[in-house]
Amino acid sequence: AQLLVFFHICVSFLIQGMFMSRWIHVTVSKSRVNDRTSWRASLEWFCITFTVTLVSWVLATSIPFFDLIIQFCGALYALITLVWPGLIWLFSAETRRRRGERALVALVCAFGVLVCCFGVYDALVSVSARRHDPDAGNGGECRKLTLLSPPPLPAT
Repeated sequence: AQLLVFFHICVSFLIQGMFMSRWIHVTVSKSRVNDRTSWRASLEWFCITFTVTLVSWVLATSIPFFDLIIQFCGALYALITLVWPGLIWLFSAETRRRRGERALVALVCAFGVLVCCFGVYDALVSVSARRHDPDAGNGGECRKLTLLSPPPLPAT
């Protein structure tokens, strides 16, 4: 699971971080933004993207409940990605829709509402469990990848 989170972070950075890095590069040195032959422009781009990645990592590991925030936002995002487009399609001005299409879109909307409700409930239960756990909330701790680390030795 941690390996998949790593891939998710890499893809998210490639999608979102590059736009922010480009904006910073344009702000810092507008004259060298599109210069592909200059070593200085390449060095500036590397430093900017490395700094954006480092700041993102520091923020993500320093907030002890960051995973719960992401879980909560992901559950609410189901409303935007599944329910909202379906409702717009169902209540659009065009009235000549097949019954099967309407039923399928209504089913997708209902599924989105269920994903949202159960996801928000699970996030709130996780927040409550973490609040009552005395070991939780230690931000910045680096956990080993369980895929690469050996299993713990049994206590004797």
